[in-house]
Amino acid sequence: GQTGGLLKPGETLDARLMSVEGQLIRRALVLSGWNQSQAARLLGVTETRVRHRMRRYGVQPQDVPVRRKRTRRVRRQDR
Repeated sequence: GQTGGLLKPGETLDARLMSVEGQLIRRALVLSGWNQSQAARLLGVTETRVRHRMRRYGVQPQDVPVRRKRTRRVRRQDR
């Protein structure tokens, strides 16, 4: 049927939704520094759901870069 340009030719809604969900999980993991509990909170789902979706989409720690938190360096002034 006609999708009005919303989906690519031959793409299904289910395939698009799975793609978007996988991208959101990966993004939440990056933002949380790979903390699955925090990623779940960011997404408003349970940690169990995040883990299940990670398995479904084959998301592995080496696939998702970790976003390191910046720490401020305190400069000491020499006396």
